Amino acid sequence: ENITIDGNGSVIVIHGDRDNIVLPEHIKRFTERFPEGKLFVIEGADHRFKNDGELEKIIEISEDFLCC
Repeated sequence: ENITIDGNGSVIVIHGDRDNIVLPEHIKRFTERFPEGKLFVIEGADHRFKNDGELEKIIEISEDFLCC
């Protein structure tokens, strides 16, 4: 299914470098649709971010993005 995105506003995208469901090139193209888009890649993380410390990293990235 195609999703229409207008590309306005700030967007944060967090991706695991071991994600085998969403390909890195797809996530990069998605992020590039937003002039203020920021992509963060968590090393060692898969699609579900289940490993120790990954949830904390997501929270840290999100808080930094929202507060500044």
